[in-house]
Amino acid sequence: MKKNLFYLLLLTCSISLFTACSDDDDDVKLPIETDLAGTYKGDLSVVVDNAQMPSVPQRITISKSAKGNNQIALSIKDFSFATFNVGDIEVDPCQVKAISGGYSFEGKQTLVLAAPLGSCPVTITGTVKGNKVDIQIGVEVAGLNQTVKANFAGTKLAGNESAEAKILTFAFDSELVTQQPVIDDANGTISFKVNDAATDEQLKLTPVLTISEKATVTPATGVVQDFSNGKSVTYTVMAENGTMKKYVVSIAGRNQVTSYDFETWVAGVPDEPTISFHDPSGWSSSNKGSFMLKMMQLTDRDVVTQTSDAHGGKSAARIETLDSQGAEIFGIKVPKVTTGSLFLGSFEIDSNNTLNSTKFGINYTKKPISLKGFFKYTPGATYYASTVAAPNVATVDATKNDQFAIKVVLYTVKNVVTDPEDWSDYLTGVANDDATYPDNNIYTSSRVVAIGSLEGGAQTAWKEFDLKLEYKQAFDATKKYRMTIVCSSSKDGDKFSGAPGSVLTVDDFELIVE
Repeated sequence: MKKNLFYLLLLTCSISLFTACSDDDDDVKLPIETDLAGTYKGDLSVVVDNAQMPSVPQRITISKSAKGNNQIALSIKDFSFATFNVGDIEVDPCQVKAISGGYSFEGKQTLVLAAPLGSCPVTITGTVKGNKVDIQIGVEVAGLNQTVKANFAGTKLAGNESAEAKILTFAFDSELVTQQPVIDDANGTISFKVNDAATDEQLKLTPVLTISEKATVTPATGVVQDFSNGKSVTYTVMAENGTMKKYVVSIAGRNQVTSYDFETWVAGVPDEPTISFHDPSGWSSSNKGSFMLKMMQLTDRDVVTQTSDAHGGKSAARIETLDSQGAEIFGIKVPKVTTGSLFLGSFEIDSNNTLNSTKFGINYTKKPISLKGFFKYTPGATYYASTVAAPNVATVDATKNDQFAIKVVLYTVKNVVTDPEDWSDYLTGVANDDATYPDNNIYTSSRVVAIGSLEGGAQTAWKEFDLKLEYKQAFDATKKYRMTIVCSSSKDGDKFSGAPGSVLTVDDFELIVE
């Protein structure tokens, strides 16, 4: 009897021992902090009701759950599918098990989301092997009667990767884009403007962009995007460390565009057939002045002429600085240097004050934003310096090379002129401190509301420019304005200084207005 009791006691102890060992196995704590926890960067592929969506970059975070041993919390930021932004998904806990070569995990949670998504059961399964993670996500969207499945494949980050996720530049190579994109990092927006005449088909544009070093972007640069009918395109930049930033790109507005192609030329003085010079249609020039110099045999050519050396089409405008010899004839001081000038306005000869001959501007009701176009420039060999008081006297300045000028000016109308022969309210080339015509210079008058200026030297090949106007005063649609574009072969021509032989050629202008 005692012997039987001994065996029974021994058996009981053995069972208790084995039971304790089994419980100990279940309580083994897996090294979650070292083997699983971290941030994983990869691609998320989404399928909605068996329809495959494009893969998107994604970052997923795994951390140790506070709800129990061998459990993790899994977090996905900004999860979305189709056109719906679900937001952040967090499933906590997911149970972890050791498997061959790594770990598996699974979890379930019901997320309550905004309408129309509603209550959405979420299931998570996945594996971690080394620094690689594979996750399967299932979302039942009852509100839309849809099943969403997602697969994520990613790599664990080391922790020293770059966190910068920015679009640095964003541009279009299209004539229909009137204002290149403006990047607003703070608000994550990129906006641009297009020609008012652009069709929906023409608004399928190809952006070219650069991003932070070691970052990636979706969609990729150089891929056609549709911006028609108010559509926007979202670009997602992922930094090396998985940090993501989204930019929404859209058209901010449309601009009207006035084109000047310099293809059509008309007689400079239509009612005087013996005056043989021509100007581009709609433009004026200082050809009337150079014609007078030709009559006096002080020059042998016009300052503005049509040339077949064009950027586009058949012709362009050629503007030249002439050597008009410098003389005093019947009390009139003829300058040594006569600069070619092409402008919007009218040239009305004032023999007493040559600079008062240029009546700049045409009546204008819109707000000009920029002037685009093409130019090339050859400076003359010898630069002569002179003065307004004695333009017929000039000295060589070997320290200077000539430069061209292209300018756009918007100014207020002080007095409404009804007489087409009354030019008294027009700004001119006269200096601002002139006693007879005070505050009347086209560039420095207090009436100037906005101005854009491009100056430069030698440019042998055609070069594109985009000249923005800077507003000194706010544009007021209730006020009356005049606007002019001025092209000069010598930027100091209003001081009768420059290099004879300087040639500015211009073509294919576009004035962008709101």
